[in-house]
Amino acid sequence: MLLNSNTMNNTNQAMTPKQVVISCISRMINEYGKCALPNLGIALKERSITTQSLGVRKYSEYFEQDPDFALDERKVYVSLASNANAPARPTIDLSNPTLPICLEQFAEVGWKEILLELSSIISPEEQWNVDSIKNYIKSQYSASRVEKRILFNREYAIFHSGLYTQDDDPIYAFIETINGRRMFKQFITKGRETAKMSSIFGHLPKRATYGRAEDKYFDQSRFCIDSINFDHILDRYSRLPIDFQVQYAPDGLDKTLITKENEQDEYNKAFKAVLVNDRQSRDAIEDRLTGSVRRALCRIEETPSEMVLGYNFRHANLEHLMPLDINGDGVVDCALVIINQGDSYYAPTIITLDMARCSARTIGKITAEWLKK
Repeated sequence: MLLNSNTMNNTNQAMTPKQVVISCISRMINEYGKCALPNLGIALKERSITTQSLGVRKYSEYFEQDPDFALDERKVYVSLASNANAPARPTIDLSNPTLPICLEQFAEVGWKEILLELSSIISPEEQWNVDSIKNYIKSQYSASRVEKRILFNREYAIFHSGLYTQDDDPIYAFIETINGRRMFKQFITKGRETAKMSSIFGHLPKRATYGRAEDKYFDQSRFCIDSINFDHILDRYSRLPIDFQVQYAPDGLDKTLITKENEQDEYNKAFKAVLVNDRQSRDAIEDRLTGSVRRALCRIEETPSEMVLGYNFRHANLEHLMPLDINGDGVVDCALVIINQGDSYYAPTIITLDMARCSARTIGKITAEWLKK
């Protein structure tokens, strides 16, 4: 039986919408031991409380947003969080389309503090530059979201960072709701915090896989680069070794600008403009790059593990990274990106070694020597 509408209307005038909701829930729980959302909706309408007056499109959204309420994962029963008999808040259904795409939409992140903390527990080989590690963590969140590997309820959230300590213990990103605000609080590893999360969720989250299948993705027996996008590579000329840029700079350009960080953008623009009409310089650069690709192919044929699988989080696709020794001195200078297009392989661009490390580490720990610092 629903609450008497006459009794409710008499007390409604002096109560805020939230107080009306709490009153309805309390009385239903006291009378029936539970509060079904459909029945609550009817009771609220009888008291002139609508979704519009609550500032939402549907009642379930209101209860998900307010820390005073707990809503079960089927969104059928509502309990007051302050009620001693209220059930523990369950994990939210990750198929929910409202789960934010970006980490910074899901929680407030103080990057400076948490990255400083991360540097104290991370394996020494994982000490990257700030931008790379930040993008990496954001990528791990996005992939974990797609693969439904984020565990969270109204109070806590946890996902695998993809990183490990020096003792090979996984490092988890830990988020906590404080005063109604979801905060990326810290990274946690083996210890009291992970034990608590395991007891709440029943297990700890697994690392995102990025849908990888290395054994199917790279077929050495038929590997052959069908085309290389030299236009795009020349547009990213600054990713090539400095001495290479100096050596092949077209006549008339101030080569000293190459080494000046604040002047590189202007130099690259001028370089591209000159190169349009300087076919000789362009051909020389392409010949040099083609030679480095041939050396890399021989290197891959001898040691297939030198071809490293990576993940481009900007385009959300798998890619292979081929080590390029541009100067022919045995030292890897950058990486050629290889994309599998069904029955063919295509090289769209080159990337720096820092970019390659970030791409490869997204998939797993770096084992190829040419990518290690």
